[in-house]
Amino acid sequence: MKNNSLKSIIVLSAICLVVALLLSAVNEVTAPLIAAAEQKAADGALLEVLPDATEFEAVEGEFPATVTEMKKDLGGSGFAFKLTASSSYSQSPLSIVLGIDNEGKITKMKIVNYAETKGNAADFEALFAGKDATMTDVVAGCTYTTNALKDAVKIAYDVFYEFADIEKSDEQKFQELYTAMMPSGTDKTGSYAMTQIELPEGVPASITAIYQPNTGIGYAMLGKSGETMLAIGVNAYGKVNYLSDLDGNDLLADAAYAQIITDAESAVPSIYTANNDSVIAKMVEKGIIASAAEAKTVDFGAVSNRVVAVYKVNGGTAYVANSEGFGGVLSVCYVFADNGAIVKYATLNHSEQDNEYAEMDYGTVIGFNSYPERFNGLTVDTITDDTLLIAGSTFTTTATKQCWNDIKAAYQILNGEAAQ
Repeated sequence: MKNNSLKSIIVLSAICLVVALLLSAVNEVTAPLIAAAEQKAADGALLEVLPDATEFEAVEGEFPATVTEMKKDLGGSGFAFKLTASSSYSQSPLSIVLGIDNEGKITKMKIVNYAETKGNAADFEALFAGKDATMTDVVAGCTYTTNALKDAVKIAYDVFYEFADIEKSDEQKFQELYTAMMPSGTDKTGSYAMTQIELPEGVPASITAIYQPNTGIGYAMLGKSGETMLAIGVNAYGKVNYLSDLDGNDLLADAAYAQIITDAESAVPSIYTANNDSVIAKMVEKGIIASAAEAKTVDFGAVSNRVVAVYKVNGGTAYVANSEGFGGVLSVCYVFADNGAIVKYATLNHSEQDNEYAEMDYGTVIGFNSYPERFNGLTVDTITDDTLLIAGSTFTTTATKQCWNDIKAAYQILNGEAAQ
């Protein structure tokens, strides 16, 4: 009996050992397959935005908070990112998967989580497809969400160029210099909304592209001198106020680039003349001047801010500045008497119409009612933030303040006063 029990134990032990060895062998074969399947599922979204990828490898590094993951395709098709972004319309963050190929082009964007109240994910995915770091378009009616996505994508590009060992394009380097070329050129969200202008007839070959912010406060030009690509900032009156190579090295005072400055300033008279005629026509319409012949242009030099025109008019000097309010470009005009007192304020252009947040036409408030009258007799030293305040309208008030602050600076420069 004891022998039979011993034999049973030995047989069972042998069977267990064999089974264990078989399971171990099977596990050695299947474990990599299971892991690969799990990784493939995890990389499914990445493959969707980088469809030519063969195998992903995580890129290690310290990334900004918006970049939660970066992976490289070992097959060489590019890089895939997982990003987060947030806008003003939702408490829930936007979750984004982004593919960028080795030429710096977006292969595809996929929005995994979208809880915005405006637009839809497909609109944004289509907007970014095929673009690079210089994307400038906006989904209509969804400025905040578009800019939130742009900001996240731009940060992804910063990481891309740091870890992918790929040179930035001239166009991207140029775009990154917008802030230096025209620091006042941002829209109400702090982004640059630039429109490329068709090159005027006869423009020198050294000027290869001209861009203008929606507020019309100047021009950003891409130029070339010999083999050097240049970023050129030109103010609203056609004066060069910034010149650098695409690495940001200041060349404005370098005599070797005097010709490119002349070329840049010669490229905009036709554009400036058209803008100038439009401003003067508005001044006539608003009763600031009796006729176009009354306005005599004052040379404001190479200063760059929101002031787009200064004129000598009967009884004083008129200053015109543009900024962006709630609905679009806001253009205002202040007329100073020779003794420094303001004798006239007028809104030349606005898009501050009724909006979803308030039953108020703020364009009417700043253009009519009693708002313009509050400036009569005041000076650059007596206007305060309270003077400019438009109750219930943050964007319109901010735009009005921006215009005033730059007009004040222009006034002080032209009158030889120290900035207050």
